[in-house]
Amino acid sequence: MLPDHMRMKNCGLGRLASTWLCAKRLSGWVGLVVVALAAGCAHSPADATGGGLAAPLVPQPPVFLSGAMGLLFTNVDGFRARVVLEEGASAMQVAAGELMGQGGKLVFIPSVSKAELKRSLAADSAFIWEVPAHRGCIVNGPMQAYATIAANSLFTNLVAGTTAGGSPTEEIAGHPCQRMETVVTANDGSITAFRLWRATDLKGLALRVVCTSSSTPLTLNLSKARLETLPDDLFLPPGGFTKFESPQALAGELTTRQQRLKKRPSYNAEESEPGAGLDTRYPNRLQ
Repeated sequence: MLPDHMRMKNCGLGRLASTWLCAKRLSGWVGLVVVALAAGCAHSPADATGGGLAAPLVPQPPVFLSGAMGLLFTNVDGFRARVVLEEGASAMQVAAGELMGQGGKLVFIPSVSKAELKRSLAADSAFIWEVPAHRGCIVNGPMQAYATIAANSLFTNLVAGTTAGGSPTEEIAGHPCQRMETVVTANDGSITAFRLWRATDLKGLALRVVCTSSSTPLTLNLSKARLETLPDDLFLPPGGFTKFESPQALAGELTTRQQRLKKRPSYNAEESEPGAGLDTRYPNRLQ
């Protein structure tokens, strides 16, 4: 357990970081886990992929933020839900975490396993996305840094959904939902079709979305959804975070620092010393 003053140092990162910290607790994992990396480094927004290091992992925003699917979540002011994105007939999970939205802006905080975090601290990144502006940013907690991202395609028009003929109200995640067919068009003329289930008791929030245009089925499921007024600064990078010129530059710097940490000599406490035998690698992890 960290002393109170150390925990405040890591958690006092503004409204966004504290809100994300709460969300991480709900998902069973706290994002700001590496105290030395976050507090002991001078930020330098330069690409540091040289020196023989492998190309860094650069997390990408999921399709339900930056893709056509993002337009389906702009109709509700203030919501929060657990999300799982599945792909293919075998329903392979490709993304999971917490999704929050308000006024056309979305925040996604992925669930991060210890194995993923061990491979790369870049995996512990959240995403902010402005759907109408077709842009967003990646925010990394351990690095206390962010970088902007622009959409590859511009999805500009959502055709009002039509209720599926003869379809009764169905229950999804404990909420009565109406099944609808909806089409999203892009600036290049491409069309993406969706079948979605909008909760009638949550102001039409879509609790299940199936992309019917893709050759590989994509299904997004929302659970534990609730309406909630969210603070405006939740959708901004935390104050004091360093801005990098690109996600690649941020990931490169993070990879370099992670390699440096791995090269530091370790110290094993004697069994008689206080704290010996305790796992202190992840001081912010909930017990």
